[in-house]
Amino acid sequence: MRVKAIALALALWAVGAAVAAAQVPYVPAEFLSGHRRLQGNSITFCVYEDSPTYAFDRAVAEELAMALLLEPNFFEVKPPPFRLAQEDYVEELYVLLMDHCDAMVGFSLATDTYPDWLVLTRPYYWTPYVLAVTDPDYRQLSDIPRDKAIGTRLLTLVDVEFINFMSTLPKEQRWRRFPYVSDALLVQRLLDGTIAGALMWAPALYRETGGNPEALGIRVISTSPLRTIERPVGLAVRSSDAFLRAMLDEAIAALTQDGIIDELLERTGTLGRPDR
Repeated sequence: MRVKAIALALALWAVGAAVAAAQVPYVPAEFLSGHRRLQGNSITFCVYEDSPTYAFDRAVAEELAMALLLEPNFFEVKPPPFRLAQEDYVEELYVLLMDHCDAMVGFSLATDTYPDWLVLTRPYYWTPYVLAVTDPDYRQLSDIPRDKAIGTRLLTLVDVEFINFMSTLPKEQRWRRFPYVSDALLVQRLLDGTIAGALMWAPALYRETGGNPEALGIRVISTSPLRTIERPVGLAVRSSDAFLRAMLDEAIAALTQDGIIDELLERTGTLGRPDR
């Protein structure tokens, strides 16, 4: 493992690296302290405390810090229940990375629409979206009658994919789409029969069913003819910290090669796979 080289390069960055200017969102000054969190021997990660993959993401962050010979610190974030505007999330993220942490862990890399003041690492794992049903006769999405409703988690990757897929079908062959703003409500509506299937992120399904969807009569079936969708997950840092991003990329590659990501997935019971 190239730990020494990674740590040396990170130390050089910590004492002062060139900063590239980038357009940043407007945030009222009273919400920012402008305090840089990075210390010479530690790194602070922001992590969403209610994430279905909290234990795994935190364990990955600890291993990344170890690879960089840094002490890990954590700033736990509780997000609002739902955001209607991408701008709200961007502003929140900017404040977090300015005042509270050096990197956001557990960050979805599924879109390329983030602003230029933000840079993303390579994925440290990929995790699937699944189709959950209660009817034992269903084997794949195409088995569900077209007069039934399919539930989705609003504005997720699988929701967008489902919308695009249905736009290619004649109207009489389309399911009704019922979007929901929470995973808990999505599972509840599946269990009470409001929807015949739920397209959702696999870790969220297992969290909302206590890790055992089968005990509630829920099965995971094929999404065919909808293509299989996976969410890539990594870290986000400010573009002015692009050198840190490069060091994190090196550390992720080392953890993946050494089999540590696989071990953490198994230890935390997280559904997913390392980046290939």
